[in-house]
Amino acid sequence: MAGYPRARAVIKEKPVSSLPLVAVDGIPLWMGSISYSYLVKELDKKGIMPVA
Repeated sequence: MAGYPRARAVIKEKPVSSLPLVAVDGIPLWMGSISYSYLVKELDKKGIMPVA
């Protein structure tokens, strides 16, 4: 977590009560249950394409 200060700040402000915590470029975007198809769709909106 030392390399992700924004994620660490979010966790300090609002304790993670459910996993996963999804972050992109160190910026927390979602916390809690998320379906794979929703995640792919939301990342696609941000111009991020899956590699696997």
